[in-house]
Amino acid sequence: MELILVVAGIVAVIAAAAVILLRNRHAEDPAQPAAEPVTRAARSVAAPLPGWKPPVAATAAAVPSPIASLRLQRTLQLDPPQRQRLVTLLRQVAKPPAVLPRLVSLDVLADAAPRELADLVMREPPLAAKLLGRANSAFYALQSPIASIPHAISYLGINAVRSMALGFLLEETFPSTDPAVRRYSDRTWTAAMVAGELCALLAMRLRFNDPAALSMQAVLSFLGEIAVPVLGPDRADELGRLELPERLARQQDWLGASSLVLGSVLMHEWALPDALVHEVEAAGRIVVTPVNPRETLHAAERALVYACARIGEAIAAGKVVQAGQLDLTSADDAACYYLQGYLRLPALVRLPDLLASPDAASVLNRMIASAAAAPAASSSVTA
Repeated sequence: MELILVVAGIVAVIAAAAVILLRNRHAEDPAQPAAEPVTRAARSVAAPLPGWKPPVAATAAAVPSPIASLRLQRTLQLDPPQRQRLVTLLRQVAKPPAVLPRLVSLDVLADAAPRELADLVMREPPLAAKLLGRANSAFYALQSPIASIPHAISYLGINAVRSMALGFLLEETFPSTDPAVRRYSDRTWTAAMVAGELCALLAMRLRFNDPAALSMQAVLSFLGEIAVPVLGPDRADELGRLELPERLARQQDWLGASSLVLGSVLMHEWALPDALVHEVEAAGRIVVTPVNPRETLHAAERALVYACARIGEAIAAGKVVQAGQLDLTSADDAACYYLQGYLRLPALVRLPDLLASPDAASVLNRMIASAAAAPAASSSVTA
């Protein structure tokens, strides 16, 4: 009896060892599929946003060479000596607008916002005069004249008036009488105005949470671009002939920083909110940043700001003569290469159709006609 128990014990030990051995081999065999619970967990983590449409497959060779070769520096990558050098350069040419922080911080949804904006603008007579001139120009093609700033706010809307005021302030930040600089800055300012108004319109149609903030970001995204030619008037025409990726690369080679970084440095110097500065730079970096389908709504908002900036540049440069020529999905535009992925985000899938709609086409055609009549658009220099 004792012998039987001993044999049974040995058999049990051998069986247990065999089970352990088989389990270890199963775990080490790469051909074996993972357990179903692990697979389900992995799928739940990796699932993209609902409605996501994957972009057309692209190899590294398909990336346009101007994008593939562009190593766009971030503001956070500046070491203290680099940053101080840029600050010193910008302080020599920039005239900080005193009312800019208040204009940026204005809560356009507050009941008192229209009155506050009117008071702010009217305390700066040159700004008020320019704003009224713009409101009564062909850019808006109004049936009756705008007689006052409150009238402009009630007729055009607080978003449009704030964007206009912001654009004029940026234009006046870098005064210059050099003809090449004026051509560059006039064209850039026109692009900023178009981008700001268009961004507010499209953000409302797409039902984004804060169209006013996105419109402001679109205008501020041109701040560094306005600064560039003032730092080197002899390079203004050369830079003005380059497309965005080549222009950013040339700016980095020349100044050690792109217009994106210059704009961020200036906004930090002027004590604008850190969150605003971050969003403006993040939108500009879409030129070299593939979409992350697991991103939050911020990705779609940044992409809208970036898309409107590119449309503004195209209109200001006279590259389109009618709204139907605008095509964000064009494979020929290197600056829009990575934008294609963002346009497949659920929040932006309607954007191409919105741009092609009759009411948006009417607004775009008005902007195109106004830009064509401006001195900047009549120049042979392209953005």
